[in-house]
Amino acid sequence: MCPLSVKQRARIETILEQALVRAGVHCALLIDLAGSVVARASNGGKTYDAEALAALASAHLVAT
Repeated sequence: MCPLSVKQRARIETILEQALVRAGVHCALLIDLAGSVVARASNGGKTYDAEALAALASAHLVAT
């Protein structure tokens, strides 16, 4: 995987914020196949363990 620059990550998080969170989504995560969080955005209403969710999603993907 190619690492993202700080500017690229900020741009992705801005897009997640604008496209999803403002549309009513509570939390949006972009994760890689290894289960690492690439970018995240949330409405600030609830807290989530993003790393745990990413790891579970990655494990589920690998198992299917």
